[in-house]
Amino acid sequence: MLLTQLKDAIGKRVKSSDLDDFIRFHNQRIFHEDFAPEPFCYSIRRPGFHPEGMLTIENMSDSDDKKDINQVMTFTRKLEKNHKLTPVFIPINAAASVEFRGDRFLHAWIMSNFNQRNEFELVARTSQFSSFMLILGKMTGPDGFEPAHAIILQNKDEIMIPLLMEDLPSAKEFKDAIESLSPEQQRFAKAFRSMKLALSVFGICIIQLKPQLEVLLGLPDKSLTKEIRLTQDLLSLFIDYQVPSDLLTFDGLSDMNATSKLLVVKNHVKSVMDMIKSAKEDELKEEAMKADMAHEMDDMVSNTMFLSSRKKMCAAVPQQMMARRSMMSLEAESSSEEEEVEDDDNNEECEVNGRSLEAQSQETQEYKGGKSSSSSSTTNSSIEFTNIPKKLNAAFEKFSADEVYGGVMRTTTFKTGEKWRKSYQPNLLSSIKTKAFYVDDQKREKNKALDLLDALSRSGSLPIACAELHIIVASTHSFEQSVVDTVVKKNVNPIEKIERSHLVVASLIHDVGLEKLLRSTHELKRIVGHSPLLLDNSSTRGLIDNNE
Repeated sequence: MLLTQLKDAIGKRVKSSDLDDFIRFHNQRIFHEDFAPEPFCYSIRRPGFHPEGMLTIENMSDSDDKKDINQVMTFTRKLEKNHKLTPVFIPINAAASVEFRGDRFLHAWIMSNFNQRNEFELVARTSQFSSFMLILGKMTGPDGFEPAHAIILQNKDEIMIPLLMEDLPSAKEFKDAIESLSPEQQRFAKAFRSMKLALSVFGICIIQLKPQLEVLLGLPDKSLTKEIRLTQDLLSLFIDYQVPSDLLTFDGLSDMNATSKLLVVKNHVKSVMDMIKSAKEDELKEEAMKADMAHEMDDMVSNTMFLSSRKKMCAAVPQQMMARRSMMSLEAESSSEEEEVEDDDNNEECEVNGRSLEAQSQETQEYKGGKSSSSSSTTNSSIEFTNIPKKLNAAFEKFSADEVYGGVMRTTTFKTGEKWRKSYQPNLLSSIKTKAFYVDDQKREKNKALDLLDALSRSGSLPIACAELHIIVASTHSFEQSVVDTVVKKNVNPIEKIERSHLVVASLIHDVGLEKLLRSTHELKRIVGHSPLLLDNSSTRGLIDNNE
């Protein structure tokens, strides 16, 4: 009866995707434009230049007619210099870390779950003749970012990475679960929960390669913007051949103009490319020589087997043909002497080849240079990113009485799936191809990307400035039943409960009160009417900048 009345009043049976669309529209209407949720969709670019690519998180559960609005919405705050930010360090190996000095964005992502989990993908794509590096990982402190995955994208590459979600128990659920445990067991459970909350802060780092190449090679800013071929050659030398940057860096007079400096680097690149081309030609000639020698050795083995068979035939000649056997015996002895001479020649050839391989090994060892490392000391920051989930839990705990009927607000952790998808164009004339990326492929790409990062930062001695770090804290407002059953059977308005959760998170992320978050006092009075506890916002304001 009530279900039919509700359906007739609305005109359709409301699904969770319909409620998501309403919340998206509702937030844009009630929040001030400076604090309203934004789509997680960012152009990767230098100011005033064409984008190198795009980064977005997409909801894959949307229907086909809603693909134009499938980016997830997050409360976003760009962290400025007045937040006393310290550099973030990204470890590239056990001995060196890279200093990150780029822009930082703090995102609060709130999902709604009506007994059904949506599917999300992280998508990154590049433009033609463009490139950047994508690093995914966890924040380990105010100045720590631990990379879990990394990949280099260039020339119309597109990577689609599934995100796997996992909800942690709410503050009330956790307290109820450990209530009957001993003090030792409670401390053990609290320690593990604290660790899981801290590790729930996800990080996405984007590093633009052209600006860092300019810093590494000593070139003026923006000098590689129109040097497409030079940029491609430089990336190939660093990625495919691990060429030391000292062979390519500008080493002329500092007062030379930008064009002259660029010409010097071009000459260095040409010299190294010519050397590699010559080395490849020498290797091809050597392989051809080895093939010819192998063919000649096969011929010698055939001749030796033929002569051996003749010796056996001679040994079987009847006794009455002694005279003839005597002559053939002399011929066999002559053949044996020739065989010994051939074996000696073969041994000499093996020794020559052995010396050649040893010389090649020595040349290879001489070509490989050792990596220098540098370690940097860190200082304390006023913003502790790993404490934000704990403070969100403390804020939501104030509304824990509503969990019985108003949904549960849980901290959400997410990691990448095992199977990625990558679209790429092998060359300008070929069509777009798609392939699967599994764990082994991901490890190989991570090693390749971190090797390039090691080269671009000169093993940590050069900071990374032209980059972005997106710090994501995710939460899920979970309801046990569907949207309609929640409204009819539980007699709960999910819009008001989700609205309250959004206000709590927005107040913490932006560090402002309700009167500044909302567009009008009318909305403030309406919201306080169904959630009066929001007026007491002392537990939500200032949580970011207060590391107690």
